[in-house]
Amino acid sequence: MIDLKALPHTETLVPITITRLGEERSTRYQISPTEANRPTRINYQAIADAMTQELMSIHKEREHADSIKTEEG
Repeated sequence: MIDLKALPHTETLVPITITRLGEERSTRYQISPTEANRPTRINYQAIADAMTQELMSIHKEREHADSIKTEEG
């Protein structure tokens, strides 16, 4: 429990490695965060911003194409 409480609590899920040390009644467990398999945090705001910019760009291109069609006839 001491090792578990020492883990960072900044995320809901933290991958851990549990290592068994010793034998029988002298068994001890070591718990540590697993850095290699740690999932990356998804930045949803950055994704939303990028999608918004892309949609705005598409909208502007369509408006431009529509204005050219209107001017032509």
